[in-house]
Amino acid sequence: MKRHAARRRRRRSDGRGGYLLGAVIYLVLIFGVNSWPGWASIPYLTDSAASVLWLVNLSLCLGLLAQLACAVDDSARVRALGVYCVALVNTGLIASLLQVFPFDLGDVDPAWSTATRLVLSLLLLWACVRAMRAAVRLSHGRHQVRLAAGHA
Repeated sequence: MKRHAARRRRRRSDGRGGYLLGAVIYLVLIFGVNSWPGWASIPYLTDSAASVLWLVNLSLCLGLLAQLACAVDDSARVRALGVYCVALVNTGLIASLLQVFPFDLGDVDPAWSTATRLVLSLLLLWACVRAMRAAVRLSHGRHQVRLAAGHA
């Protein structure tokens, strides 16, 4: 009985450290996008990238909040809610990136532009599936969420 409790405590503390590390990474990304070196320093982004910057910031801030919430309460519901919110915003972000396409790939092979659009389309599909999975986990009761999390 004591071994099981010790393992559970160790897993929770390991998870909290991981969530806090994730939060620090989000803070660094937020600083990097908005301050130094800033999104404008990336050579292949056009000025139209500014129109989707608010979605990038929203996604990063929600990711930061989700990491902090999971560090406080590492329950399946909190994790699913964080995944759901971030995945919904990421779906909008990726759709906006596909629509605006703020990338200037220069005079390189046109296949790179096609490949970039293909990768963004696959990411959009992945974000939609991730949001749906999180919504299913949120809609189930507490017992069913644990079962679903065990088989993920």
